[in-house]
Amino acid sequence: RECISIHIGQAGAQIGNACWELYCLEHNIGKDGKVAEEGSLSGIQNRKPENQ
Repeated sequence: RECISIHIGQAGAQIGNACWELYCLEHNIGKDGKVAEEGSLSGIQNRKPENQ
């Protein structure tokens, strides 16, 4: 499956990053775009926000 999302500007980039993180968490996808193994954390929730 493919998912295309277009966001423009700095706010769009931030929204795009947030959408990607939520999508990955909901569908058990790791940061590298591969499906994470059952029972493992993808590591996205451990990432610090970019503005801190």
